[in-house]
Amino acid sequence: MTTTAATSIEVGSPPAPESVEFAHVDPRTLVVGVNVRADADLTPAFVGSIKQHGVLQAVRARRAEDGTLVVLEGQRRTLAAVEAQRDTIPVQIIDGTEDEARRIIEQLAENDHRKDMRDSHRTAAFQQLSLIGLNAAQIAKRTGTDKGVVASALTVAGSKFGAAVQAKYDLPLDVAAAITEFEDDPETVKSLTAVAVEDPNGFAHAAQRARDDRQRAAEVAAARDTLAAQNVTEIPRPAYD
Repeated sequence: MTTTAATSIEVGSPPAPESVEFAHVDPRTLVVGVNVRADADLTPAFVGSIKQHGVLQAVRARRAEDGTLVVLEGQRRTLAAVEAQRDTIPVQIIDGTEDEARRIIEQLAENDHRKDMRDSHRTAAFQQLSLIGLNAAQIAKRTGTDKGVVASALTVAGSKFGAAVQAKYDLPLDVAAAITEFEDDPETVKSLTAVAVEDPNGFAHAAQRARDDRQRAAEVAAARDTLAAQNVTEIPRPAYD
């Protein structure tokens, strides 16, 4: 590792000076920490560009107490450099403590600027922020996101079906949120997921039809309960051939 420069910067609120240096580092020695992306999206074109031109913008990393460099921003560039067999890449190395919430928020901003993030990535990031103690209003304020969007994302993240289908099929947040409404009905989840994947334009209609069917079923069940309480016998409708 060859150090090329050293300076100091102020980041975050309140400002806190951090010691910063720039170095060329073997990407295989970097530790890729938890990132807001669910996957690195390493396309052949991107790896090819890194192979030919190298990493043009420095990866940002934090030096751990044992000297290990942990990637904070630049997961995709680091992994692409390893795959492209680059000997070194430029790294901005930061000493000092790490604010986990700030790191995730900065990654959201950085990834939005570099390559549009999938809604599933953003959902996972909001969930990380929630797990470390931020509520929906705080997440919305610090990320510049509508509070309703954050709330929907957290609902999807908390659903075993919603989060899974969103990540697997790269579904928009509103679609994943609609599917999550039916997480207690696996057959409807399966049906709506198929429509979302095969006929996206027909999803809104299919979701509303599922809501209507559920409402009608609830009304019928309530009516039957009322009749049963009044000792009224329900006569099944005769079947006709």
